[in-house]
Amino acid sequence: MEPKIGEVVDIARKRYRCEKGELCEGCAFLHGDDEKGMYCEIFLTTEIVCNGEFRNDFTSVIFKEVV
Repeated sequence: MEPKIGEVVDIARKRYRCEKGELCEGCAFLHGDDEKGMYCEIFLTTEIVCNGEFRNDFTSVIFKEVV
């Protein structure tokens, strides 16, 4: 699945807005810390494509929770 920039998607009973982003900084799905290492929950739980290298629009995106 490849959400468009600005699109709101439902993931695990929460709503997230797809936004243009560099790397993973600021993404709601990035977890961990520098000591234990960082990991991306989106790869573990969904088939969403966020890396610009693999998206049709060649734009990396992040997700922000909509409250």
